[in-house]
Amino acid sequence: MGFLSAAFLLGLAAIAAPVAIHLIHRQRYPERAFTTLRFFDKTVKHNVIQRRLIDRVLLALRIAALAALALGLARPFTGAGLGEKRLSLVIVLDNSPSMGRVRDGATLFARAQEAAGMLAAQLQ
Repeated sequence: MGFLSAAFLLGLAAIAAPVAIHLIHRQRYPERAFTTLRFFDKTVKHNVIQRRLIDRVLLALRIAALAALALGLARPFTGAGLGEKRLSLVIVLDNSPSMGRVRDGATLFARAQEAAGMLAAQLQ
């Protein structure tokens, strides 16, 4: 496997940006005991756990998006088809009424089809 634009692989270093931002903005609040808030303790812990899970999922998605962008711009390819000769052929035939004219015992359209078939056979 190779890359047509390997310089874009340096973009993988950009993955460090969301991780650094995540670590910088991680908030740690000091614990203070309030007697009036003791019943909310379970609710607060549940919300904190849920928020941490959401933050980690978002961080993983941001990292995956940056990695996909960098790898996509690097244009990866496999070496499977490097030695093969590739050829594309498009043949367009006119299907207008003028191609229905008969010349030398065949319509012009039939003659064009025969010529296209011969051309395709020569290229294989």
